[in-house]
Amino acid sequence: MSADLEHIRQVMREADCLYTEAQVEAAIAKVGAQINAELAERNPVVFCVMNGGLIFSGKLLTHLNFPLEASYLHATRYRNDTRGGDLFWKAKP
Repeated sequence: MSADLEHIRQVMREADCLYTEAQVEAAIAKVGAQINAELAERNPVVFCVMNGGLIFSGKLLTHLNFPLEASYLHATRYRNDTRGGDLFWKAKP
């Protein structure tokens, strides 16, 4: 399935901005501070749910100041179709 670039541009032109970039960055920093306070001594595994969590996870990881393991999993209902079905996921090492 190929993306219709003009449709994507139209959606971007018509989209409403709910939060500024500064507000989003501040919220991510706040979440990072809370995670630091709770998990710094636990050596957690941080999972990113692809593809939607990629940007958030990347930005969040820069705020985590302790040893951790990072990984991701891919969750989808589409599986090469245009309609969602049963949830399918696969963890990546």
